Amino acid sequence: MSRTSGPLGTRVVPLALLLLGLLLVGAAVPVPARPAQAVGLPCDGPNRNPPAATPHKPDNGYNRTAADRNKPITPDEAIARGRDWIDARLNYCQSGGYPDRHGTHYRTDCSGFVTMAWHSDPPGYTAWTSMYAIAHPISWSELQPGDAVHNSGHIELVEKVTPTEVRTLGFGHTPPEEEVYSWPALMMAYDEPIRYNKMQVVSDQMVLDWLKTHVQRPVANIQPTNGRTLVNLDTIFWADDAPYHQVVTLPQAPTVQVEIWASPTKFEWDFGDGRPNSKRTTPDGGKPYPNQTITHKYVSTTPPDQPLKPKVDVTWGDIHWQIVGQGPRHDVNTTFTLNGQGRPLRALELRDLLGNSN
Repeated sequence: MSRTSGPLGTRVVPLALLLLGLLLVGAAVPVPARPAQAVGLPCDGPNRNPPAATPHKPDNGYNRTAADRNKPITPDEAIARGRDWIDARLNYCQSGGYPDRHGTHYRTDCSGFVTMAWHSDPPGYTAWTSMYAIAHPISWSELQPGDAVHNSGHIELVEKVTPTEVRTLGFGHTPPEEEVYSWPALMMAYDEPIRYNKMQVVSDQMVLDWLKTHVQRPVANIQPTNGRTLVNLDTIFWADDAPYHQVVTLPQAPTVQVEIWASPTKFEWDFGDGRPNSKRTTPDGGKPYPNQTITHKYVSTTPPDQPLKPKVDVTWGDIHWQIVGQGPRHDVNTTFTLNGQGRPLRALELRDLLGNSN
């Protein structure tokens, strides 16, 4: 590859442009399949290995270890790994290497950097040739964080995508840095975007975050329905226990549709009167009259200004998701609980009143 300076810093000149210039003057240019990794390749100087105890900045949701190499990775994890080298301001050196946060050494050039960010095999695959062993082309409309853009001589990791611009992390010069492209500039600079074959575009956490704001709220429905009940008679309770099943577009993965399944699996009732039997757990939400299955008897009246506040908390589980038209269904091995709000309820006593006209 060849590097030159430009308004965004040192840039990589695509091999196609070099070939065109040489052909215009009648020169014949041999095209190697991939650069050899040997002494004499471009190198701006060695990089010191960081001390073993050097802490890395915390990353939300990052819990990978060295043993997770070549396992599915999320866009956030890949970007966190890429940021390690960007923040370290390393020297570009095709014949050198530098460790990732788990101590594995990767080649300190553009394709070694992307290989490292994706947590694939060291020392690194090569842009435009062997990179296709671990990645596949996608359309520009599918581009999202964690993907890469490349041409015949350079590759960069995509950090952020907006309707007007794309921010990348690149290691084509010293030091590596982020670049910001308009969409036209990006598509002119790079031949195509690619996606790591093991990129987990949708994660379990994305699905959980979606469900927490889109399943039905936990509401304790009460009969009688007027906010009043009678002592020593059964008050009926029930809650919506319909499962969730939708095809959605997650905000963190706007280029794919995701089919999501989830079911309420536990209902924790608090009838609000503080008695030993005022709390109860059921596997479903019960039914309204006349098929009621969840009832509670209040034994004392309540003052008008101190109503009872029965409520229900609902735990969701049996969660699965699948990218529409792609791959297997994923099982989410966790649950989450939504807490309900108390519903004002007065317990009254029915009395016979006798009187006379006097």
